[in-house]
Amino acid sequence: PNQAEIQTAENLAASGKYQQAANIFWSLAETVQSPQREILQIRAAETVLHPETKLQAQQYLRAIDETNLSDELLVRKRVAVAELNLLNGQPLAAIEAVPEKLIDISTQFKSHVLAVRAKALNAAGQMRESIETRVRLNPLLKSENQLSKNNQLIWQSLLNSNDEEINTWLSNSGSNQLTAWLQLAAIQKQTHENLTALENTLQQW
Repeated sequence: PNQAEIQTAENLAASGKYQQAANIFWSLAETVQSPQREILQIRAAETVLHPETKLQAQQYLRAIDETNLSDELLVRKRVAVAELNLLNGQPLAAIEAVPEKLIDISTQFKSHVLAVRAKALNAAGQMRESIETRVRLNPLLKSENQLSKNNQLIWQSLLNSNDEEINTWLSNSGSNQLTAWLQLAAIQKQTHENLTALENTLQQW
């Protein structure tokens, strides 16, 4: 495919002209063979994963045949389907699009699968599973900004959970990292008579 046209499409997408960019990606896809065709088709769909262009994303994703996709492209397409389901307010469908068995299929896109699963689980009210998924995501995040944002989402979810839930999760936690988060949340939620008591509890943690 014409690299100059691809770059033009990427520039349009970066400037918020999603439909124009996607049209270029899709048109280019029709001029090449697999797997380049599917790579460009999926990129077109990803480009219009926004509330105002989600119908176009839906049309594109439906037109992409999964039977010939490599593992990486299959995972990438399913992540896009899950994102579309979330845009449509369908978190359970999003979870089905990226099942647990999909997580380890592609090393390159593992973080993407975990991130969209965490969002979907949270939207479906499955808080423990969402928090656990975000904890699993942390070691895969490469930038400090991504890590900080993910930690904020973990902490916010914990603060939005009640004491009973946290204590139940603590008794069933199979992960040292998850246990540490739950213990910290339990400390935060305890009523302390004075600052010294809180400092002592934090030091014990």
